[in-house]
Amino acid sequence: MKRRALTLVLLMSPAAFAGTRPLVLDATPNEAPPAGYVLETRPRVGMMLGGAGMFVTGWVVSFAAGMNILCHFETPRCTGPTQVGLIPVAGGIMMANQRYLSLFGGVFSTTMQGAGLILGMIGLFSPERVWVLDPAQQVKLQLTPTGVAGTF
Repeated sequence: MKRRALTLVLLMSPAAFAGTRPLVLDATPNEAPPAGYVLETRPRVGMMLGGAGMFVTGWVVSFAAGMNILCHFETPRCTGPTQVGLIPVAGGIMMANQRYLSLFGGVFSTTMQGAGLILGMIGLFSPERVWVLDPAQQVKLQLTPTGVAGTF
């Protein structure tokens, strides 16, 4: 039992990864990429996902108010569903301070949706520059008299 654990530790030690290089490096402005890397631009996925999360959060508040889901607790103020809450960004303000949504809820909904859209657009249209390990240099195969040899 102890022998298996020792073998696993030896296989996962940092020395096992000593010859590997990172697949992606942050690009430094006005510098050439290191040997074996090429310059690529990629959308900022974190900003896009954060923006999408903010937009959906704000829209769900507006949607819930428009469909009278929030009115379940305030029966005297609510008379029926409205489709205004389904309108992205503007729907929250259009329903604000009326019978469906408080002023704070409308401002919160619109602000969240607007900020989410802006954040997502920035992530999409201002890509980050990274150095990526050249795919041609990742795999090297050659024929030998005994078969195929290579590095991966």
